[in-house]
Amino acid sequence: MAFADGRMVGSRLISTLYEWKNPIVIFCFGILLGTTFYFQDIKQSILITLCSLLLIIFIASKKSKIILLLLAIVLSFGYNIIYSKLCTVDLEQYLDKEHVYIGEIASTPENSRFYKKYELKVIDIVDLTKRNLFQGRNTRVLINGSKYEEYEVGDIVQITGNLKRPKTAILPGLFNEKQYLLSKGINYVLKAKNGTLVFLDTPKRTILTRTIYRLREKLLSINKTFLSKERLSIANGIIFGSKASPLEGKLKEKIQITGLSHITSASGFNVSILAAGIFALFNLFNYRKKLIPTLICFFAVLIYSAIADFSPSIIRATVFIIFLLIGNLFDKRMKTLPGISLIIIGFFIVNPMNLLDIGLQLSILGFLGLDLFASEVLKDNKNWFLTIFYQSLFAQIMVVPLIVFYFHNIQLLGLISNLAAVPLASLILITGLINLTVNNIPLINHILERTLFYLADFFIQWVNFLSAFEYKQIFLSNISFYTLVIIYAMILILLFKLFIDISNKVFIILLAILTTLFISIYTYTDSSKYFKIFFIPSYNQDTILILPPKERAIYLSTNLRDLSLGEIKSFLILNNAPSRIITYNLKNNLPAIFPSKYITNNKAKITINYGTLTLDIIKDLNEPIESKSEYIKLPLLNKKDPPLNRTLNINSRVTIINDYKRLSNKSRHDILWLKSQPFKSLFLSETGTISLLSNGKKTFLIKQED
Repeated sequence: MAFADGRMVGSRLISTLYEWKNPIVIFCFGILLGTTFYFQDIKQSILITLCSLLLIIFIASKKSKIILLLLAIVLSFGYNIIYSKLCTVDLEQYLDKEHVYIGEIASTPENSRFYKKYELKVIDIVDLTKRNLFQGRNTRVLINGSKYEEYEVGDIVQITGNLKRPKTAILPGLFNEKQYLLSKGINYVLKAKNGTLVFLDTPKRTILTRTIYRLREKLLSINKTFLSKERLSIANGIIFGSKASPLEGKLKEKIQITGLSHITSASGFNVSILAAGIFALFNLFNYRKKLIPTLICFFAVLIYSAIADFSPSIIRATVFIIFLLIGNLFDKRMKTLPGISLIIIGFFIVNPMNLLDIGLQLSILGFLGLDLFASEVLKDNKNWFLTIFYQSLFAQIMVVPLIVFYFHNIQLLGLISNLAAVPLASLILITGLINLTVNNIPLINHILERTLFYLADFFIQWVNFLSAFEYKQIFLSNISFYTLVIIYAMILILLFKLFIDISNKVFIILLAILTTLFISIYTYTDSSKYFKIFFIPSYNQDTILILPPKERAIYLSTNLRDLSLGEIKSFLILNNAPSRIITYNLKNNLPAIFPSKYITNNKAKITINYGTLTLDIIKDLNEPIESKSEYIKLPLLNKKDPPLNRTLNINSRVTIINDYKRLSNKSRHDILWLKSQPFKSLFLSETGTISLLSNGKKTFLIKQED
């Protein structure tokens, strides 16, 4: 069970850690293992080996918890497979074709510079002759539509557009739209034609959704009359969360680099203050019974979650607060690990891809840092400075490895920034919530408005002051999933040693094993010693990035003014490579000397020789091409070039072709000819970015779609 009677014996941390024996916790751990095997594409032979080992241990020990763990791993892995097959709708046949989509608007729009983004729950797909192609199974797609079209959540609309796959990251470690949308259960993007959105209906079943949407919009607009755009963005972001009230671009960036993103993400911080405020109000009137304030808290927290747009972190906090309220009502103590485990299992059952949500992962890890370790240090300490410091410290310790894994940076000012930001955010949240309830009382409302104005202003000044520091964040190289697991194991061992009486011998042995594993995995997965070449799919142009070991990066392109150059510089920073780039226009047929002994530039091609790696980058096809290199990169297919079967005389193992453009009939014939040849042909429109990594002895080819 998630609740327990009686008082804690000894350390609260030790009492909490003993909860790992709870069947709910064991089953949850098995689900996480099975889901990890599925989404991390770990070899099934390893999964079979693990399950066989657990089965042998069970036969030998007869412990029911072992078979429960085994059952959870197998069930979760199978559930992921079944869910992806049965509940994920395949729309591949509609890709890159113009159709009419009919569906329900399922999310609040996000404004960008040129269009609005929102989710559409597809009901029907009709071709342009009004022939029905798809019906009956709802699936969500992300719409990139006109920023001038107006609609509400819950509206049934029709819209015409072309269905696309989400973009993958152009380089490893950069933003991956496909992975991000997958965590939200979305597999496709619909590029809508301007002026094609047609309102069809407002069904009765969406009344609740539309009511919540209108209430949210009304509450968000209350502060517009007395707050400027930036102050309004901060105030509403802290009160309702950044999902319900997105932050402006520059302000959002400043908040991220100063380590304050958690403050504008509606979470347990917001829900706890709301619940505590309701109980404090009843205590003010000396009302001691629990039932009525508990019921009011239930409704208030649920309504607040709806207004905050049901972000995963707010759902986690809401469910946990409800568990706490139920326990408090019956004088039961909430067990931390079983409670969190129930929430994770619930998210998994609804949709396994919920567990991929970064916000949910950070929320759970931050909460565990506060509940397990910060509370152990503070105990009954009421000093607000120490409370904020230790809560920030242990929350940062728990979330920083995950932030490095996903975003490859550490905010150096995180601890300092929270010392002032957390009290200010608390005051903004409390003032804002009270202001919403007394909005029609002029005098009180005026006082609260002025208070909110100055608090938001102080918060912005604090953010601006910190963001002016030169060294506010550092960028780190990509770390593998296995390295992340080892890092968390080391952190937990160190924290347990700090709070629990672990023998020095056991501690040293465990730390030595983990350190050895960390060094081995990091050395094995470290790519800095490799010669790296990235073939990037850019529409109607060639883009190649070359990273020789310990040398400056070389950027080859047919359009050096391309906007992707900014993303490439970000990639170099993440990989601790010099940000100064040597650029070369591939349209230039004149020989040029590159400052690398591994690269030779000729009139018709650029040749790379690094140990056993041999690569020819062909500049144009106007003259016959001969090559014995293992890898060949052909230029962008062009209808003016002579046919490839007359031009190429190559003996390569792999040929890389950029076909990411509107193809002519001549280019299509060239592609068919390439596919009929004995060498392997890779097309960038199908593979995404192709990476070649060589240590001089062995070369690895990685396709992004893999």
